[in-house]
Amino acid sequence: MRRLVCTFLAQSDRAHVPWYHCEHVHMLGLPTGDACVWFEQSSVSHEPEFMVYHAFLIWENPVLSWCKLAFRCALAAYILRVVWRRYYTHYTVLVNNLTAHPIRDDRSIDSVEVVMGDPTYLVLSNPFVLLVMIVDMWLGISYVAIAAARASQYEDWMSFALGCVYNARFVRCLPMHTTSTLIHCIQVWAGYMMMWMLSRAAKRRGLEGSFAPVDPAHLGVLAYLYAGPIVLLLARTTMMVMYHRLWDLLVPTSALESHIETLPGAVAPWMENT
Repeated sequence: MRRLVCTFLAQSDRAHVPWYHCEHVHMLGLPTGDACVWFEQSSVSHEPEFMVYHAFLIWENPVLSWCKLAFRCALAAYILRVVWRRYYTHYTVLVNNLTAHPIRDDRSIDSVEVVMGDPTYLVLSNPFVLLVMIVDMWLGISYVAIAAARASQYEDWMSFALGCVYNARFVRCLPMHTTSTLIHCIQVWAGYMMMWMLSRAAKRRGLEGSFAPVDPAHLGVLAYLYAGPIVLLLARTTMMVMYHRLWDLLVPTSALESHIETLPGAVAPWMENT
């Protein structure tokens, strides 16, 4: 597909070169969709102008869709169980203890207010939830490709906004403060997994004072602001060449013009930060 675009742009006589090309997109060797690009000459301009179109068709049978729905429902039920057992169940115990054993001092206390915080960290510190969410994200890599295509243009602002919202779950920058400030833009759930692993290692070695605390909720809000611009930067600069090479890494030489394998591109950000 890249060769088609470069050849088309380099030729002065475009009547003798192909005007379209399609390729198969695979994940772990399994077909996930087909991507096509084609050119059309503008009919409203007297100058030789061309419109470039890109389309992506997702191959997903009903059985797989129902399996993914069941998988996500089970995951949601497990998360609710984790939140209940590690957080909300202690609220009832606390209220009962305060009722049975009221605070007695010299001051007159009419009531006690129990403030409940945000249980987000309890979910994000569960390694099983993080691992399953990483797998779920890879299973939906085709939809990430569509969201990336939406966020890589700014002609249609509604599509750009939708791409930003969906890419917020895929792209996240984690600041890590030691002797210097480093920012890694990686997959969101892989980033949370790295936070969990780093926290465990720091606490085991007694190095908590060397790191600044990072609020996962703040990262979630900020991701909606910078996910789209980061994807736009990757898609419209030479930084995209890295992903082009990764997608060809596991493809046989005879199929380089008709297939791409997205697994290396999905795993590379995670491996870079381990």
